[in-house]
Amino acid sequence: MTIADACRLVADHELRMPREVEFVVLGTGWAIRAYFDTGSQDYRVSTDGKLENVADGFSNWPPSRALVKRGRCGSSSGERRG
Repeated sequence: MTIADACRLVADHELRMPREVEFVVLGTGWAIRAYFDTGSQDYRVSTDGKLENVADGFSNWPPSRALVKRGRCGSSSGERRG
């Protein structure tokens, strides 16, 4: 998954583009935290690409020890790692 993929998944689901995303491998899928002007929202992505809201958010972020990738949505600067 790339930053652009994560931004697109969230934008398609929410009908609005997040300004920034972070994501990490979660089991066989992914966990995404999307940052909007109104706050953040957490999501799970299955291996088949289905995205679902994590209603109360992940209790810990990141939810695994995998490296978190993060980047701005709609930016041509690429992704940055932290």
